[in-house]
Amino acid sequence: MSAAHAATERLMAALGEDAALQRVVHGIYDRPTPRASAPFIALGDVVAADWGTKDRAGGEVRIEVRHTAMQRDTCVVAQRIDASVAALRGLTGDWEIVSARVIRSRS
Repeated sequence: MSAAHAATERLMAALGEDAALQRVVHGIYDRPTPRASAPFIALGDVVAADWGTKDRAGGEVRIEVRHTAMQRDTCVVAQRIDASVAALRGLTGDWEIVSARVIRSRS
């Protein structure tokens, strides 16, 4: 399993397990879905770069997370996504996520 696949799976699991997030969105999808009914969360582009060393495999993975939320729920959804990203650290299959953070957020 690649680092990108492992990180994506872990993020999908973290988002799916968030009960507060489940109350304000209809679905969480691993790719953009034109037929989904708003509000929802969909993962977009996943970009991976090799950051391995001579003795250890490693990489940087950037995952785009998009959400369409009702205006009153936008802050709640953004906070829950931030919390899910913060919870990504740890072992995932053959990979260990040592750092996870939101790089940019806009609405």
